[in-house]
This record gives sequence, structure tokens and C-alpha cells, in this order.
Amino acid sequence: MQVDRRCAVCCAWFTWLLLLFSTLSVGASGVGGTHKSIPASVVKLWASAFGGEMKSISAKYSGSQLLQKKYKEFEHTVRVEEIDGLRLVKRLAKNMEEMFHKKAQAMKVLNLHLSPITAEFCTQY
Repeated sequence: MQVDRRCAVCCAWFTWLLLLFSTLSVGASGVGGTHKSIPASVVKLWASAFGGEMKSISAKYSGSQLLQKKYKEFEHTVRVEEIDGLRLVKRLAKNMEEMFHKKAQAMKVLNLHLSPITAEFCTQY
């Protein structure tokens, strides 16, 4: 089973945040002073190792290295064009409106043709 890269990265970040917040909440709650404090050097070492693991997981599942490689291949032929953002949004809105109108029309046609069948089915059963 192949795992979606974005899903794996999101899960890794969620796990990291969960660990961070649980660590902070335990430290903030002050459970009666029964726990020994962890030296700062140990925390720094752990954070550094964890950060390295997160970086490698992100690089592995995000495809960023492949994207960088492809960018290097096409860097000289690609150009950036400025566009009018408002015009783009208006065009997208128009396209979406047309799409939803077509969907609404399709639902009306389905309803028109299926209503008699549904009524007949309901009266029989």
C-alpha cells in the first residue's frame, strides 16, 4: 500500500506538534515537583535529532528534491509572467458558476426522470 506523501508529512508534523504540546503542558502543570528536570543539553540534543528526522521525512515524502531537479532542468526556459489577480479570480468565479449551473440542471433532469420511478417504487413497497 503506497502512502500519500502529503499525508505522511502531515502525520509527521502532527506527531511532532502533539509531542511538543504534551511536553509543554507537562512542564507547565508542575506535577508537585516529583519529576526531575531534564538538562537543557539533553533537550537540545533531542530537538536536533528530531529536527533532522523530520527534515529527512519531509524531503523523502514531499518530493522537494525531484521538484528542485526539474526546476534546474527548466530554469533557463521558464519565465515568470505577471498576471492580473482580480481578472484571474473573476474568470475562475465565472467558470465555477457555469459548472454549478450545469450540475443544477443535471440534478433537475434527474429529478424529473426519476420522480415517477421513485413514486412507483414507494407505492409498491
